[in-house]
Amino acid sequence: MSFAATGFGAESVEVRKDEAGVVTLRNTVVSVSVDPKQGGAVTAMRYLPAISFPLIEDKGAGVAGSGRFFTGLVLVDAKATSLSTRAGKIEVAEGNNAARLAISVDLSDLVPGLSLRRELSLGADESGFRLKETYTNGGAAAVKLRVGSESYQQPEPWRKTLRTWAGDAGRHYWQFTPYHAGREKSWTTNSSSLFWRAVGQYAVGFGYYVKAPETPVEMSTSFPKETGNPAEMRWLSGEIELPAGKSVTVESAVLIDEGGRGDESYPASDRVIVRGDLRRAGHVGEPMIGFGSVVSPVSRKVKMVLSQRHRDWKTGFEKEAEKIAEYDLDLHAGKWQFCKVEPTPGKKGIFYLEIEVLDEAGKRLASGTAPRSLIDGQDATGEFGGVWKRWSRKLPEVTANGSWEEIGRHLASTGKFPRPRKPSPRGAEDLKFYEECFPYYAKMLQGAAPILKTTPENLALAEAPDSQAGSACMGVLLDGPDGPINAYSKERSGSSVRGMGYLKIVPDEGYPLHMYTLGGWWFGYGVNSEGLCTSGATINCDDATDKAGQRKTAEWGAAGKRVAPIGTVMMLATCKDVEEAIAFIENPEAPFSFTGNMLLVDRQGNAAVLESVGILHNIRRYDGKGVFSGTNYSHARPDGLFAPGSNWGWHANGLFREKFVGDIMDSLNGQVSLKDAFWIMETHFLPGGMCQHGFENPAGLVSTCSCIAVSRTSELFITNGPPCTVHYERYRLPE
Repeated sequence: MSFAATGFGAESVEVRKDEAGVVTLRNTVVSVSVDPKQGGAVTAMRYLPAISFPLIEDKGAGVAGSGRFFTGLVLVDAKATSLSTRAGKIEVAEGNNAARLAISVDLSDLVPGLSLRRELSLGADESGFRLKETYTNGGAAAVKLRVGSESYQQPEPWRKTLRTWAGDAGRHYWQFTPYHAGREKSWTTNSSSLFWRAVGQYAVGFGYYVKAPETPVEMSTSFPKETGNPAEMRWLSGEIELPAGKSVTVESAVLIDEGGRGDESYPASDRVIVRGDLRRAGHVGEPMIGFGSVVSPVSRKVKMVLSQRHRDWKTGFEKEAEKIAEYDLDLHAGKWQFCKVEPTPGKKGIFYLEIEVLDEAGKRLASGTAPRSLIDGQDATGEFGGVWKRWSRKLPEVTANGSWEEIGRHLASTGKFPRPRKPSPRGAEDLKFYEECFPYYAKMLQGAAPILKTTPENLALAEAPDSQAGSACMGVLLDGPDGPINAYSKERSGSSVRGMGYLKIVPDEGYPLHMYTLGGWWFGYGVNSEGLCTSGATINCDDATDKAGQRKTAEWGAAGKRVAPIGTVMMLATCKDVEEAIAFIENPEAPFSFTGNMLLVDRQGNAAVLESVGILHNIRRYDGKGVFSGTNYSHARPDGLFAPGSNWGWHANGLFREKFVGDIMDSLNGQVSLKDAFWIMETHFLPGGMCQHGFENPAGLVSTCSCIAVSRTSELFITNGPPCTVHYERYRLPE
């Protein structure tokens, strides 16, 4: 059974009723379902233009809410009653490019003559809706009661994370699951302007903004500790005396949107929200990277004005902000847009980026600021001292120069040289093989052996751990006026930066190289003097491939065959381009053993991705089209191996990031400079921002390092932490 609001032409709102009596309102932007049997509760909210692809079509793509939302709550004589248990009578109306539902609920069993009329309206171009709830005392005597609302975001098997903000115009509480699962919090608000914001793993969410009665309001949130990350929110006004024949009305508005990183305040105007983003520290005279972003519930043309302002330690704020950029934006209902800006701090102290959004008539719709940034805080103490300490930190560094024997001695002296297994006659055979096929490595063993008080033959038996990325990560090829760039974001499941380092090797034969390292100097990603550069990610392939790769690698070793020693180091020391690197990887006498995805880029713009489990390889070549990356999913070979694996959250995260980077590349006409690479790696905008913070993506990952390799100059730029809070250290090889 269905019925539709008509008369709006192309600007219509469709209204349908299913067999269970649930009514769904749908325009071109959102769909909203209402159940009159649950007191008019909203049971589903979707953002229809949301990014989707087959992997997540059945895993909540576009879902802003599922459960039971914004249900009336009445307290009489200290007893609270949820109206979700009360069936109501529904009416449908139309007009002025909107559809309206009205649900009437009889509450006379609570108070003689008490009733609720709940009205919901959805405009033809509105990404959200409005609620009006009117409680009427139709009895013969005044009544004292409290009114409010409750919401329940139900658990979903696909929901891996949920971010929420709740509070009033003066303060709020930010919580996210699964980290805060099991937590409950209650407080009394200082204002009657309340909000609850919930954003899911695909950056689709909703904001509920309500003007409660002018009384102290009790507000609470809870996060049941269940699979699927549910959440609950409730507010309840103070006591209201409602005379006979009188009414009390609560009005609220809901925004449904995609791309928001958060909402930490009550909007200054009707659901137009502004956010800013800025590096956490910097230097006087050096341009910074900042962003302003905005969303509106309806499509409209606006102007975004970005300004900068300083605060000196002693003299305080500058009175006037300095305008640095303005943009004319054509906003689409519910879709966040962002603009990049490059402010330049002019003095030491605290630096602010301010954002203002104006309508076509010049009226301010909303304003906001980015998190403050510390400028030249070398002498700062306390909180700011901590900010500067994080911003300034560098990776532990190891540098080895000279002959390969000298390099071996130096690396052995670090105490992190792979240790030999038990002595065996095979050691002499291995050493001879290395002398013939990997002479640089054999010489390293000759130099390291005396330091480790053993023989080169015994060291030849030593095996570094199988090279693998260890966590998620993404490397992406960028190209433009500065030549090919291999931009890499290192992700972990937490914020730890333990085990990361920097290695530079400048040998007297072979190619100088330097690299970001993980877990030991023998494994990492970087660039050599010829411009061959690498980055890598954990592979997420099917079980059949995992088993086949492990079996093939084990059988290879059991047959007495060898793999390339300290492969990533030897590859950069001996290969000048992608073709030579692939020949190194596929060496029939000693293939490269690696478990992960590795992106290879050279100075000529050639690129390839190695997908590998041990010595089982799948090599993809760049065809010059679109985004080319090594990230957390594999691509099936003709024989069926290397099909994507079961970790769909990692896979989805890679697809979102590829789309995000692809959109930026398109906006730059494919010409991405080194300067562009820095701001791309610092972006938080969702879904798909490159700098990630765990609860913002379906993989639950945190960016703990960013490494940018410039093929043309062989430079490396590395952060020891997320690039929004830690500076890029520039590393160079000798001329």
